[in-house]
This record gives sequence, structure tokens and C-alpha cells, in this order.
Amino acid sequence: MRALVMVSLVGVGCLAPGLELTGTSPVAPLPDAGVADAGPTIREALTSRAQAFVGSGTVQIEPLSGPETASQVPTLVVGIISPGFTGVITLARDGEPRAPTSSTLYPLSSITKLVTGLLAARDVVEGEYAADAGLASLLSADLAPLVGDRSVLEAVTHTAGFQANPMNLAFTTMPLSPAAGYSRAQLATCLAAAGCSMARIPRGEYLYSNLGVGLLGLALQDRRGVDFETLVSTRLTSVLQMTDTHTRAASDESRLLMGVTPTGLAAPAATMGVLGPAGDLCSTGDDLMKLLDVLVHPRGPLAPAIALATTPAANSGRVAWAIDVVNARSMRLLARSGEQAGFSSQLMWSPALGVGVFALTNRGASSKTLASLSLDLLGLVLVE
Repeated sequence: MRALVMVSLVGVGCLAPGLELTGTSPVAPLPDAGVADAGPTIREALTSRAQAFVGSGTVQIEPLSGPETASQVPTLVVGIISPGFTGVITLARDGEPRAPTSSTLYPLSSITKLVTGLLAARDVVEGEYAADAGLASLLSADLAPLVGDRSVLEAVTHTAGFQANPMNLAFTTMPLSPAAGYSRAQLATCLAAAGCSMARIPRGEYLYSNLGVGLLGLALQDRRGVDFETLVSTRLTSVLQMTDTHTRAASDESRLLMGVTPTGLAAPAATMGVLGPAGDLCSTGDDLMKLLDVLVHPRGPLAPAIALATTPAANSGRVAWAIDVVNARSMRLLARSGEQAGFSSQLMWSPALGVGVFALTNRGASSKTLASLSLDLLGLVLVE
């Protein structure tokens, strides 16, 4: 099935290599800097490979777990940064009611955790508290007594011993968005009951946890007395001029696509209540290019935080600060993926290789598909 395709060369000159970010004020753009394009050959190769993933059929993929067959996706936005090509490719299968552009909003899902990790890392490198500071020292009085001596580092590396999710979410009544409206009072009730909040593994062992990172985000908010939207804006997105990255509640509903579950059900973007720091942000291809650029080429006030957040810290060196460290196809990469009922997302990059890629789609359960595509695209730009 033929897909609608739009390729745009994105001038990430607002964050071009060599431009220093200073302070926390917005960075003035340099529109003509930072655009790399090796010509039609690489553009066509990248677009052709991405297009194979869009449609109503299946595609052969090879994510980290090995070869398999996966469903194609209805829409796709991918961004690539490399020495030979920098740009955004947007695609939609025939018949889609809305074809995406680089300014279409998609939920980031668990890529939000990367942002929360960077916020914590920035606090640590700026001396506001240590990585081993207890969450209780940052949280307000309603939650502080319920988390024991678990630390910031344990929460951000998924080693604090928390369940993957609080067991009192609305899994049965709201399966497409079970954390919607989840409150601090519900979280406090859960934390007070070991069976609701604590995993059946020893503390210190890795267990991916929305609860742990969500709780860390609440601690960061409580310490500054602001909500997550304000925290993200003042400490990260304003520095990078990411003007279109917001929590789900603060996002423009009209610019969000409708998600699709693997069984074909319509699924609006999920919300996570007070656990929002684990998965509630929405963004665009244009904004993610700015984030990806500073991850590939760390500099300015965020460089020390990025250095800390990307340092392996748990799970035998495979986990940094809410960031995975992966070895695939002879590449050592940093990665963060996201998934919810109707959307999936992927971010992969390597400062050493000078390359990075992101992928967004409005189909759920497709993070492995996006991982395979991302690896394919990185392989293409590295060969070139």
C-alpha cells in the first residue's frame, strides 16, 4: 500500500554543534546552520526503508530480541541526525484521515522518563542534592514517611524495589488508560500497603517501574513547589526552545492524532494522573529534533546533566538514568522507548558515532517495530 510521504530537512541550527547554550533563557535560532544532506541517495534510502513500515499489512523486523514479523503502522514520524543527513520524514498509509507533519503532536509515553531523569540529573550536578539523597527528603509530608530510605538513584534506575505499577490503578474499568486521574491520596494508600507498591524482588535488582519514576517526578515537583508542566518548562524545554512539548493536559487536543490498539480499537492518548512524570508528555517531530540534537552533541548548561544521566548505573551496566544502554548490530547505543494502548515511541542515539534517531506512531504495542526501524535507519546513515 502506497504511503503519503513528506521529507523535510530540519535546520536544527537552533542547537547546532558549536553553539553554546548559556543560562536557562531561550536559545536564539540559527536557521541555516546544522542542516546536513548528502543528496537524494541517502534521503531516498531512508524514506524507502521507513515507508516499508507503514501500511495495513506486516513487515519483517529485527529488534534487539531477534527477527520476527510485526504489523505495519498507520502513521509514522521519524527524525534523523547524522553527519550525512539531518531531517524529519513523515508518512501515512492510504486512507488515513490525517497525515502527520513534523508539527503533529504524539504522546511520548515512557520517553517522558528520560526527561524526568535529566531533570533529576541536572539537580544533582548543580549541587542541589546528591544522587543517593532519599526521596523522603524531597517529598511532601503526605508521601515522605511512606517511601523508607529509597534514593533518587534507585528510583531513576528502577532498582528501588517498587512494583511496575501501583496495584490500585483502574486496570479493569479503564484498560486503555488505567492511571487516568490517579491521585496523591490513592498513591499514599498504595505506598502504605506493601502488596500494592512493593515488588517481589530484592531491593537493588532491576524492575522497570512506572511507580518508581513517577514518584521521583513527584519528589522533584514537591521540592520546587511546582507542577510537572512547569518543572519541565523551566528546567529543560525552555533551554532547548522546545515550545511544543507539554503534559497531556496542557497539550492542544486538536493536534493529537487518534491512537489505534493492535486490535484496531480507537485509543485516545492516555493520561497518568500524579504518575505523569513516568509517561505523560506529548511532543512533535520538530521538538524532538532539538532534544535529540543536544543528546547527540551534548553542550551548554545541560551537558553535565546529560553526561551523568547517560552513565551506566545499574543492571550490569545496561541502565543509566531512565535510559537503556544497548549493544545492537555492532553499535553501542543509548535508548528510551515508550508504549501505551494506542501509541508507541522510540529514541536511539550515540554521541560517539554522532548519530541519533526518533520514531513516533499512533499504533500501540509497536515499540519493537520502531526499535527495528531505528536500527535500520542508523545502519543506513552510518554506511553512507
